[in-house]
Amino acid sequence: MSTEPVIAPGSRVRMHYRLMLPDGKQLAGSGEEPELITMGDGTLVEGLEALLMGLSAGAHAQWDCGAKDMIYGWTDEELVQTMSLEEFPEEMDLTPGNVVLFNSPGGTEVLGVIESVQDGSVWVDFNHPLSGRDFRFEVEILEVEPPG
Repeated sequence: MSTEPVIAPGSRVRMHYRLMLPDGKQLAGSGEEPELITMGDGTLVEGLEALLMGLSAGAHAQWDCGAKDMIYGWTDEELVQTMSLEEFPEEMDLTPGNVVLFNSPGGTEVLGVIESVQDGSVWVDFNHPLSGRDFRFEVEILEVEPPG
């Protein structure tokens, strides 16, 4: 019987991860340095945390998640907004599909996906970039500290 700690609510987990679209485009990830998260602290959405439960250090796993899994919810059409092209710096790449970081009126940073640019307007989708989409979640678990 293994005494290796497994991921449970409250565990601290050091891991590498990647979130990718089916075409291989990476939307998020830990990069060179591993990410340290505490399960249940809101760093990961509940659906992704549920996939990690029971894994231990040394685990490599991947899941193909479909829009039907609702991990990031369905797309809310009210979160697709039109902005004036003049609000964007000239050098900004507004190619449809690009993810752009915006500052909200409350001062927090939010992601928006450029949907289209036409007639001096930019359509921006402020839903999570993975809401209503298929994606792959890959992880390498480096260390698990039991809840403390």
